[in-house]
Amino acid sequence: MNPLILWILLPMYIGYAIVYNSKNKKRFWQEYNFLIASIGFSYFYHLLWFFNVNGAKDGASTASLIFVWAPIWAVLFGFIGSFVDE
Repeated sequence: MNPLILWILLPMYIGYAIVYNSKNKKRFWQEYNFLIASIGFSYFYHLLWFFNVNGAKDGASTASLIFVWAPIWAVLFGFIGSFVDE
């Protein structure tokens, strides 16, 4: 098993933790928007990697660093997405 799987799935873990611990029905859609935006971005960069779009997989020797930085970007996109329904 890949030890970085916990890091790669970080946006999903944070999103589910936010939704699961929700006590405020008013913020319901904001929390789901976080989950949708962060997981949507995660799917996006995984599909880019899998289908090797524009050489995303083998275009550079450091191309695999996407799996280090993209979870952080996914969480940031999730926070931006949570403000859509404010």
